[in-house]
This record gives sequence, C-alpha cells and structure tokens, in this order.
Amino acid sequence: YDSAMGNGTLGFGGGVGINYTYYFTKHWGVQTGIEARYNSNSFTLDNNQQFTSNEIDNESSAFQYIVNPDEYVEDQHFYSFNIPVMLHYQSSISNKTGFYFGFGGKVMFSTKQQVNASADKLALSGYYPDLNLEIDDLPEYGFGTVNNWSDDAEVPLSTALLVSLEGGLIFKLKEHVKLYTGIYVDYGLTNLKGNKDIQNLVDYSSGGIDNVAANGVLS
Repeated sequence: YDSAMGNGTLGFGGGVGINYTYYFTKHWGVQTGIEARYNSNSFTLDNNQQFTSNEIDNESSAFQYIVNPDEYVEDQHFYSFNIPVMLHYQSSISNKTGFYFGFGGKVMFSTKQQVNASADKLALSGYYPDLNLEIDDLPEYGFGTVNNWSDDAEVPLSTALLVSLEGGLIFKLKEHVKLYTGIYVDYGLTNLKGNKDIQNLVDYSSGGIDNVAANGVLS
C-alpha cells in the first residue's frame, strides 16, 4: 500500500488452490473453489514523523501522548483464503494447445497481520494541557527515550472484495491432463484495514518505557 509517511516494499508471496468449473456451453463456464495465499511486505517509516493520541495516566489525568520514532521499520505478513466466482472461457488453438480467460470476483478472508516492528529510537512524551507542561524524562511513568526498540503485534484485517481477471495458454500433456499457464490480476474494491479505532504507533505504558507495545502502522 502507499503512504505519504513512508515506503512499502513487496515481499515474497504465493498460494495454492482448488477450483471447479461448470461448463454450460462448449467454451463457457462458471468457476469457483477455494484458494489459500501467503502475503508479505515491509514498511519503512520516514524519519521526523510524529504520532499523537489522547490517553489517561495512572493518576486518572488526561494528556496527549506524543511518539517520535527514528529509523522505524516493520516486517509484515498474513494469510488469506479466497473464494472466487469467475466466468471462464477456453478454446483450442490446435490439438495440443489452447487459450483461456476469465473475469469475475473474489471474497478474501484474512488472518491477522503479523508485525515485527523495530526502531533505533522512540522518543515518548506527554503533554498535559491543564498544566501547559510536556514531560519527556520520567521513564518509570512511560515518558523518555527507548533505544534499539523492537516488538511484535497482530493487526486485524477486514474481509475484502476483489475484482479478478486472468488469461493464458493451455497445453495438453495427455488425455485428461492439461497444463495451464498465464497471468492474473486481483484488484481490491474494499480496504483491508479493520474497523478498529485509530491507535497511536505504540501503546502508552504507565508502567514504564520498557513495556511499550507496538500497534503497527496499519492501526
């Protein structure tokens, strides 16, 4: 995904699936089935970014939590299961080869996104508007600087709707055995980001800066 606050890099991905096609004419059919996929990518947050959220400390006082990360990076991956419904067409070019194409939609059910986050530094402070005071050096109360920080997180993902196109060639290997090769494109119509409320980059920890937990950039 794109973000004005950093850069995402596509990682390794792959999948397996079982499909069934019901042909209502010689060339046209309806295809469905189930597909399992693995997706991964990394995300590097630009430096000089600031994240804020409204929090309550352990004295029940409201304040603005301010997080300034430096050299923040996430490795992310998730699994998904797709159910396609595609209109499928195939025809022969010769006795040994043919071609196919299909178009339709898919429903994608995703597991939670697994996140491994790290940063060279997290500067954590709290601004108390009633006192016009910003606290940035009380590590036992969750304010201060954490160096060489890392943590894991799970980010909920929503069910997604996809538009799908595919096409390619068919090679007859022997009777009832064919090799399909080609390309496909899935385009998401809905956002994978869950409906969960927007969170800060990391959670506020009133028990000290050593207990700061990641939320993930998608949160």
